[in-house]
Amino acid sequence: MYEISAVSEKTRNGYASNSKLSFSIYFNGCVFCRISRETKQNFSHRRSHYSDYFELDLLQDLSSKTLINICKKNFSRHGIPEIVCTVNGTNFVNKAFQDFSRKWFFKHTTSAPNHQQGNGKAEATVKIAKNLIKKVEEENGDIWLALLHVRNTPNKVGFSPTERLFSRNTRTTIRTIKINLLPKPIADVTKHIENQRRLSKGYYDRNTRKYPDLKIGQPVSVQVDGKIWSTGNIKEKLPDNSYIVKVDENCYRRRK
Repeated sequence: MYEISAVSEKTRNGYASNSKLSFSIYFNGCVFCRISRETKQNFSHRRSHYSDYFELDLLQDLSSKTLINICKKNFSRHGIPEIVCTVNGTNFVNKAFQDFSRKWFFKHTTSAPNHQQGNGKAEATVKIAKNLIKKVEEENGDIWLALLHVRNTPNKVGFSPTERLFSRNTRTTIRTIKINLLPKPIADVTKHIENQRRLSKGYYDRNTRKYPDLKIGQPVSVQVDGKIWSTGNIKEKLPDNSYIVKVDENCYRRRK
């Protein structure tokens, strides 16, 4: 459903409108996680928080060395992001990736364990990529051509990821006039993004309630292994609404 509606929107933009294009500081943040398919192939993706432009790479394995090399390749193309947010897997939380972040001068953060929603941008990209791969397989299509069209498709902000990243759309198999491919910076992109985030947050918060902050030493119950609940105490509060909880002699990171 996503691809069908997206292609129809892109077609209207390609033939009828004079596309507005953008450029600004890209890769304010970068999201990284992997996509596992039923065919046992693994993909990694990185997504820019500013432009929503994402890269997709086929992985030979899930080792830290492979993931770091993929990062280096993409950072050399787009520049080094200030912040890289990844899942909390052992292939990211290790000395090799820590050394990589230090040598390449970026801050590495991770989502809370067992709380995928904490890395919402990554989860949204996973859904897009999985649906895209599934549709390509069903139609025996070309994943890279499909990805090209997705990158050139306007989203809720009103501009395509390619427009916001490169100040212009790139040429695809959909015919368009040349003026639509010329660079034209888009004004107030950040304002458009903030308005969309505010709107999405409003919808999300309608049926939620605000919980009070937990205090250091306060007793809490946490899931340690699967569905087993254990009692522990708050040891430290982290800036991303997460806490370090001490259970017996072990410490765990959990979101409130």
